Amino acid sequence: MTVKIKHIEFGQGPFTGLATLVAEELDASWDQMRAESAPADDKLYKSLFFGL
Repeated sequence: MTVKIKHIEFGQGPFTGLATLVAEELDASWDQMRAESAPADDKLYKSLFFGL
């Protein structure tokens, strides 16, 4: 399972934190999870609705 994250990693742990939350909510195993940076696309990722 891949979690695309638009937030920049500066050592605060958004990749690990958000992937952990998704795994917990979906009852997925941690070894099934993968986090990666979302592509730079304003049409898809400029909305702040629900913090996305």
